[in-house]
Amino acid sequence: MFEPAVSHAPSNYSEGFARQPLYSQVRQHLLKELARGVWRAGDMLPAEKELAQQLGVSLGTVRKAFASLADEGVLCRKQGIGTFVQSFRMSAYTNQFHRFFYDKTNDIVPFTMRLVRYETVAAEEAGVAAEVLGLSPEARVIHALRVYSWMNEDVGISELWLPAERFSRMTQQNLANHEGSLYSYYETELGVTIVDTHDCIKAKCFTWKQASIGRFQVGAPYLELTRVGYTYGNEPVEYRLSYCSSEKFHMVM
Repeated sequence: MFEPAVSHAPSNYSEGFARQPLYSQVRQHLLKELARGVWRAGDMLPAEKELAQQLGVSLGTVRKAFASLADEGVLCRKQGIGTFVQSFRMSAYTNQFHRFFYDKTNDIVPFTMRLVRYETVAAEEAGVAAEVLGLSPEARVIHALRVYSWMNEDVGISELWLPAERFSRMTQQNLANHEGSLYSYYETELGVTIVDTHDCIKAKCFTWKQASIGRFQVGAPYLELTRVGYTYGNEPVEYRLSYCSSEKFHMVM
């Protein structure tokens, strides 16, 4: 019979976990396996019948766990083929993040990126980013600053904080040379899959410090997007601040 590994957890957590429906326990088990890298983005999972036998549960329990994870966008079920780990490239929201539109034509802006800063700092220097990412004081954090441009005009700024241990394969060169979706780059090059994000948007004006990073006017309006990106198990692995000039452009989420 399938028994989740909870011996390391506090007793009140274990009791709560045990009260969960069996399909939910299977779901949690699958998420842990994904977090361990047993299956990567784009991989096909074992057949439902095979997995049910391995875990000692009914076929219906596995199907319900699969359905739950598919609804959450973690898995992708292809009729007659099998169930796959959702890939950022496979998903319907491939172009969801940082879609800038030109106000006059309402056309999407095919911006380019340039990396203007890349450093690894102590968690204590990362401030709120380290807190959100749940990092210990001795942990290291990758801090990167990139500028969005379109037709020789700067559109916005993106500032990233990432756990250095989790993103150990990232280098200044491969980030600078990357073109296209940042989340696709995380997934294919670094083995980190973003499965969910939490966003907060505010309207602000460029300060002198921000304007000096790119070609922006001090006091010009912009939209500030604060984003936390999560991988499997609701683990935060990305803290991002993005600034989109709103004089000629708008952002669609």
